[in-house]
Amino acid sequence: MHSIFISLLLVPVFGFALNLPDASRLTPRTTPSDPCCKSCSGINHVLNECATSPDIFCGCAEWVATAPACEACIYDVGFNTSFAVNPGPALELFWAWCPCQGPCRTTAEAIFGSTCNAGTDNVCKSKVLVKDGPSCLKCMKGHDMWFSSFFAVWIAEAQLLLSGHPHTYPGTFPSTPKSDDRTMLVCWIVFVSLTHKIQD
Repeated sequence: MHSIFISLLLVPVFGFALNLPDASRLTPRTTPSDPCCKSCSGINHVLNECATSPDIFCGCAEWVATAPACEACIYDVGFNTSFAVNPGPALELFWAWCPCQGPCRTTAEAIFGSTCNAGTDNVCKSKVLVKDGPSCLKCMKGHDMWFSSFFAVWIAEAQLLLSGHPHTYPGTFPSTPKSDDRTMLVCWIVFVSLTHKIQD
């Protein structure tokens, strides 16, 4: 049953592929009424403390320790929290990357840092993913097989883009801000929902 459920969901989820969040949107939370403020306080602390840090992996220890509780809260409140969008998918991204800082640093910097203009240069990001993605993927597989499968698709899509394949980057969706936000949020909801169903 799980295999059928997973197969049906992978179609929209793979569309998410390289539809990564804009690093400029990762900002600290200030609204005390958010239902996940307590569970996500560690994540919010990292966002506050590392807002101006040049180190893409600033706060990784706290991020890894507190991300699971934050993700659980996001799911428990039906994604009715600002943390579902910010940091949204980056919650899982950095949870997977932090233990692999060496092999994954260039990839993280290309997507969220200044290497590829805060992730806006799609060709630049693709080149980094094709060159350094495989070593990052190898490390990720040691502790996060689930997210590794997504990352492998991103590398494949980057290869397609660089080979001239008619393909919208990131993912296969229109790249207007509103559609990107919608797509990213829908895929994030599917991703966390599927994760919880498999665990159940």
